[in-house]
Amino acid sequence: MKKILVFSDCHYDSKAVDMLMEKIDYFDYVYFCGDGIARLDLYQYAYPNKIEAVRGNCDPTFDSHPLELTTTVEGVTIFLTHGHRYLVKSGLSELETQALKHNASLVIYGHTHIQSKTEKDGIIYLNPGCSGSLNGIEYAEIWVSEKNIQIMLRKLY
Repeated sequence: MKKILVFSDCHYDSKAVDMLMEKIDYFDYVYFCGDGIARLDLYQYAYPNKIEAVRGNCDPTFDSHPLELTTTVEGVTIFLTHGHRYLVKSGLSELETQALKHNASLVIYGHTHIQSKTEKDGIIYLNPGCSGSLNGIEYAEIWVSEKNIQIMLRKLY
């Protein structure tokens, strides 16, 4: 079983990133969905094979990070994006097209600042919420084992 910590949209809230990264040793991977990528870069140097990050619409100068990526964990194909390019604030239809294009079983995105987990046509769409919120730090945990996916939506304070 692999455990993945997922968060997004910290918007340079270094305290929030630091609090989430205190959990890094408990997880096999950390996925970040953009908007505040600069703070995470500090951790990527210490954990180069553990952290995957894509940039969001508020990360325009960080060209060393992709806008999206596809990876496989325990047989599960995961598509990671911020979501702004696919107009996720207006619905998931464009993101659904990308999920099919990438043959993804799990799509992880941010941008809306709304924590959610939905499933459509056998594909899970996960938004970990806003990690730089005054109302608490939202994130998600994913446990993947042999194509079995468990997702827990979480919130700190």
